Amino acid sequence: MGILVPIVAIVLIFGAPIVAIFTEHRRKIVQMQLEARFQSDNEWREEAAKLRAEINLLRDTSTRYDISLEDTLQRVEQRLQNVEMRTLPVGNAEERSQIHTGR
Repeated sequence: MGILVPIVAIVLIFGAPIVAIFTEHRRKIVQMQLEARFQSDNEWREEAAKLRAEINLLRDTSTRYDISLEDTLQRVEQRLQNVEMRTLPVGNAEERSQIHTGR
């Protein structure tokens, strides 16, 4: 029992700082991992926000082109109707109404 007391004292004296150093080191590693994950999450969020903005811009652009194409198509149809009305003989009113209504 006489030799056991000095051994326990040495283990406690040198063991406590070693455990403290190890736990501090482990805490710093975990903290760095969490910071890296948080930074990565922020980067993903920023990238997702940029992609959403691009999608909204593309949606707006395609809507504008769709509206423009629809307007152009209506103008072409009106011009075609005007040409058809001018080229048909005047006395053929029934045929004109069929062409005008599309039946």
